Amino acid sequence: MSYESLFRLYRKSPAVWEEVYRARCGSPFTKHLGIRIKEYNRSNGYDGFFCYCEDMSLRQERIMIDFAALQKTLLNIPQAGIDQYLHDCLVDEIKASNDIEGVRSTRREIRSALTAGDAARVRMRLGGIVDKYARIIDGAHIAMENSRDMRVLFDSFLAEEIGRSDPKNLPDGMLFRKESVDIITGTQKVIHRGIYPEPQIIHAMDAALLILHDASMPALVRIAVFHYLFGYIHPFYDGNGRMSRFITSYMLARTLHPTVALRLSILLKQNKKRYYDLFAMTNASINCGDLTPFILGTLEFVNAAVSGTEKI
Repeated sequence: MSYESLFRLYRKSPAVWEEVYRARCGSPFTKHLGIRIKEYNRSNGYDGFFCYCEDMSLRQERIMIDFAALQKTLLNIPQAGIDQYLHDCLVDEIKASNDIEGVRSTRREIRSALTAGDAARVRMRLGGIVDKYARIIDGAHIAMENSRDMRVLFDSFLAEEIGRSDPKNLPDGMLFRKESVDIITGTQKVIHRGIYPEPQIIHAMDAALLILHDASMPALVRIAVFHYLFGYIHPFYDGNGRMSRFITSYMLARTLHPTVALRLSILLKQNKKRYYDLFAMTNASINCGDLTPFILGTLEFVNAAVSGTEKI
């Protein structure tokens, strides 16, 4: 039986919605996250949770079946061919992640930064972004244990780029932003307000990072949960989407393979409405803090990345 979101259940029958919500909250197969989810401009919030369900198991199984086929394919490709493919994917991945946020960039300038030496790269536009994505290919370790690590990553990944475009969007707190920040649509409608003030941001981010590294949860599930929570917390004035997609790619590379990780933003750009709808539905008050549909949607994207790579 397919997992039905509380968001959709409410529209069918508020009475059934209430009953299902209570059942899910009390189920032994439910993981409570300890982070409160609240829709913008609503007085009530809900403790975030997700349910281990049949859909989740089947999608993870499908990913691993397709990933096994991808591994066999990679064994038959010369390393030089894989390296060239990864570099091409890196360029497309950065371009797609920028495009999602409306940030102008060209493949030529990304490739120029990629081929430059380390000293020259850091002085180039997009140099910090390219340098961090290159570490995904190299398999380098990037610390992501606590809020301070997140600020260090931001400073090396995005700070110079954001400082060039608008220095007012650089962090002005101890680690993150001091002031509130809203996510608005093209019609200037506020659809989300990030957690505020900064001590609450730090508390929520540390809690989210504990979830990301919680080995008692399946890796792909916690990666999906963290991707949502980073966007919900929205710790910076600018660059949150690019940061969360990079972290997700980094974690996917360590869990699966860089060839999969470096296709994430490409797929999200192609399915931008679906991607944004997952956030909007999860944020909604009538969804009651249930992250299960977001996890299922993220697993769909990961599966598409794996199967799409295997066919190339």
